[in-house]
Amino acid sequence: MKPLEAIDWQHLSGPFGIDATLPEAIAALQASYSHELLDDIIWERIYHQNTLYENSFAAIPYLVNIAASATDPAIQENILSSLAVLISEDGNEPVPDTIPAEFHDNKEITAAKAREIFNEYLASLKLLPALCAALVPYVSKQEDDEGKTYFLAAIAVAHGHRQFARLLVC
Repeated sequence: MKPLEAIDWQHLSGPFGIDATLPEAIAALQASYSHELLDDIIWERIYHQNTLYENSFAAIPYLVNIAASATDPAIQENILSSLAVLISEDGNEPVPDTIPAEFHDNKEITAAKAREIFNEYLASLKLLPALCAALVPYVSKQEDDEGKTYFLAAIAVAHGHRQFARLLVC
């Protein structure tokens, strides 16, 4: 995975325009997990009103990587369950070397860069099945049915069933 600085964040729009501080927020989350910071990144900076943005595709691989490197299953579950909501909204076909629809109006990012961002995103999605499978014993012991529902959505997303995942989280 590329370093955060290698992404042209200054040209990637989010729910409220360009978010120049997004890479710093992701770096802070990498350094020290915080549920509040994760929520801020996901629900305020890269996803809003059932919509993905250019910066969503760039940020998700870093968030998946944080989940993959976490040793606490509660952190992993929280990240994967939250990401299930976003990824279930992705209407782009998961075909490498394509440009997501969200990039079509961006004149600052080259087609090659947009494809590269999407390819990194797709590569990160390939980690989800193993991450989810490893968490099943942990999640199955939880009492929270809503949490289990979101985790089932994460499993659905991990196996390419976005519409099913969306039904679970609506």
